[in-house]
Amino acid sequence: VLTSLGIGSYLFLSRRLSEIRCLKPVTGPLFLLLLNLPWSILVHLRDPRLLEFFYLRQNFQAFYDKQVNHPEPFFFYFPLLLAAFLPWTFVLHGSALLAGGQTLSFAWKSWRQRSPLPVRKRYPLYLASLFLLPFLFLCASSSKLPTYILPLLPPLILLAVHHLAEPLHRARPWLRW
Repeated sequence: VLTSLGIGSYLFLSRRLSEIRCLKPVTGPLFLLLLNLPWSILVHLRDPRLLEFFYLRQNFQAFYDKQVNHPEPFFFYFPLLLAAFLPWTFVLHGSALLAGGQTLSFAWKSWRQRSPLPVRKRYPLYLASLFLLPFLFLCASSSKLPTYILPLLPPLILLAVHHLAEPLHRARPWLRW
């Protein structure tokens, strides 16, 4: 779900929805099934109740039912994001917010004007997309644990670093070195 939200929002905002067929919508899920099937079979042989508990209760029902597991408020992950990057919290988050805001604003204007997104804007848009909608999805979930946001930290860091390094491309050669 997290990956699909990120990639789907990127393809939508960059006006590249036609590339969905390049993602191999059958091969990817089939690969995930083959990867998880041995584990699922072994678990089922050991205790048939666990699969129902894991897939239905812990993954599906926990999203909308606060009684299932770890109820937390919508903003639960915001302080965790601040703490995750100590002591670089304000530099990284400031850069990521600036880069993400500028990139999403530019992408939205391009999308509304039906103009293609320039190649140099695609990478930061991809990183912002990999973070933003999955983050909001996790915030909307009724069940929250601090470790759930760990897969979202790398694109956030890369977005911040990309924003911080961008002025170096315009700098004099000795400064870039």
